[in-house]
Amino acid sequence: MKLQDVGICENSIHFDVNESPWLKDMDKKVQYHFNGSLSHKDDQIKGNAKFEQNNCHIALELNLSNQQQNSLTFFVQGKEQPNYITNIPNSVRFWVCLVYNDSQFTISKFERIQYPKAKHPNGSRGWEFGSEWKLIEKDSRQKIEAALMNMF
Repeated sequence: MKLQDVGICENSIHFDVNESPWLKDMDKKVQYHFNGSLSHKDDQIKGNAKFEQNNCHIALELNLSNQQQNSLTFFVQGKEQPNYITNIPNSVRFWVCLVYNDSQFTISKFERIQYPKAKHPNGSRGWEFGSEWKLIEKDSRQKIEAALMNMF
């Protein structure tokens, strides 16, 4: 596994080299973890695909058409993921967390599209940025945090 997390954060957030995204401003960012879970604030939601293998294609579609519909949808290997984020701030940064020294990633495309590819079909669910989500496996998150602290 090379890529740990991808996500967005409010434009005011900055990460230093070797600074884990787990350690600050959890209420101002969304993380999609390699294990398929999404994190925001102290909440973790499972249900999206894992991206543990090398050469996995991950896409983030940010739709800022209007504040009521702003959304962030994730795609893994071209497949839309069921959990997506709503109420995205108008000004955000994309970020990536790499864990190992030899880790790398490639941005293959960064474009403005006329119409969103996300369909948000039945069975998908939007989670609101800035709101409390249902807590899932808080102990698991704390174990991951502790392991990451030991890496840095």
